[in-house]
Parts: sequence; C-alpha cells; structure tokens
Amino acid sequence: MVNIYLLFYLTIVNQVMSGWIKLHRSLKDWEWYDDHNATRLLLHLLLSVNYEDRVWKGQTIKAGTIVTSWENLAKEVGLSVKQIRTAMDKLERSKEVARYTTNKWQAVSLVKMGQIASRM
Repeated sequence: MVNIYLLFYLTIVNQVMSGWIKLHRSLKDWEWYDDHNATRLLLHLLLSVNYEDRVWKGQTIKAGTIVTSWENLAKEVGLSVKQIRTAMDKLERSKEVARYTTNKWQAVSLVKMGQIASRM
C-alpha cells in the first residue's frame, strides 16, 4: 500500500512555506485516489494547514494542522457537510488525518507531516 504522505513533497525551508506543493505521480496509486471527495478533501487540507505553529484563541495550533468546522470545509471544498464527513472518515480510517473536536470547531492534523518535512 502506498503511503500518501510519501507521495506528497512539501517544500519547507527552515519551517517557512514557499507557497507551493509538489505532487508525485504515484498519487494515482493511493487507496482513495478514485474517491473524488476524499482526494479533493485531502488536497484542500494539504493546501490549507498551518506551515508553522500559530496561536489561535490562546491555543497553539501546530504546523500541519488546521482549525475549521464541517460547514467551513463544505463551503471551501464545494461539497455537502455529509460528503465532507464521509470523506474525512475515510481519511481518518486510513490514518491520513487525526481530528480533535469540540462542540464548535475541530482541529484536523495531517498525521505524517513531520515525516515529510524531515525527509527534505
């Protein structure tokens, strides 16, 4: 099984994002590649997560994490909330992402972000 985070090559120099990501062609071998909603959500998360630690409402949000809601993700990705929840469930089951939730927001983390940065 191909690990999606080994397929993505994020350019991070001294923990500063250069503004773009590279995608390896072997992304097509990823287990969820043929699921358009899961692929679209993962690409959106890759483009949207913090590239450095940030403080949000008194909490440190680590690099590789985004604070969002189901409604915001649905609006930003152009899918329904149900489609986002289903796609997120697939990404969680395959250990691509991890979520911390409250009743108002959720933090979504790319699980293997540190491994990607350390390989550069």
